[in-house]
Amino acid sequence: MDYTCIGFHFNENMYGRALSHPNLGYDWRQCSECQNLLTKETNEEGYVYWPQSDDYMVEQTLEEYLTQEPFHIYYLTLSGHLPYGFESNQMSQRNQEAVASLPYSEKTKSYIAANLELEKGLTRLVNALEEAEISDHTLIVMAPDHIPYSDIDVIEELAGRSFGTDSLESLNEKSVDFDVYKNSLIMWTAGMEEGVTVDKPCCQVDILPTILNLLGADYDSRLLAGRDILSDSEPLVVFFSSSWLTDKGTYNRFTGTFTPASGVAMTDEEMKAYTERIKAIAACRFQMTSIIIENDYYRLILGL
Repeated sequence: MDYTCIGFHFNENMYGRALSHPNLGYDWRQCSECQNLLTKETNEEGYVYWPQSDDYMVEQTLEEYLTQEPFHIYYLTLSGHLPYGFESNQMSQRNQEAVASLPYSEKTKSYIAANLELEKGLTRLVNALEEAEISDHTLIVMAPDHIPYSDIDVIEELAGRSFGTDSLESLNEKSVDFDVYKNSLIMWTAGMEEGVTVDKPCCQVDILPTILNLLGADYDSRLLAGRDILSDSEPLVVFFSSSWLTDKGTYNRFTGTFTPASGVAMTDEEMKAYTERIKAIAACRFQMTSIIIENDYYRLILGL
């Protein structure tokens, strides 16, 4: 569609992104092992900040695409990365004053402070789009990648619970999958007349088909694992553990039990049939992702 497609990440070549993201169609920019290298932010003595600033990332890259419409830009953020502490995290230090009065531990306040750097970056981005007079036809999509997975105590504190001295292994019994699931996908453009809230269960694979339909793109939905969130398709969220969640309830694979959602009534026979059907679909989803990669499926099917 002749879009300017650039991806930015102010970090090293983690997870082989120098290969994966160009394969997705991006002119990929990162801080190492890439033709288009980015320069990390440092202090006057040359010390490289960790983590890097998302606001700095936006500031350094805006001019590359702002006048190159139509564009599709992917920012892989970094400011909210661990470790969390005002001594060890430069972004937390930078925003320490803003969180000083919050009723949390120092570690949790540090986590929030680090993520405020993304807030600065988004403010800079929206202001630039408005100044360029293109904010009303630019779509911003924010999707969380993960929780602070090495800092369960932060999650528990923000959730109003006490993690205490429990081991990570016991988290299975705490239904950590279903707790971690509770997050927000945000899609926004200045041209929106009013906000729309969708509480249908969804996950990362559902984002792409939803956006494609919203933008009126022509695509084959059979080639994507996800479903349009705004459609009447049956929702399904499959977790890494093989537990899953639908609008009808949750299945905990560690206990092998299905728990109906509030207001959902099922007989034992209906519950068993439903559980077995969704378990089979979830298993196919896992198998499908491996087969797609191992057989280079999209290159074959699309004739690339």
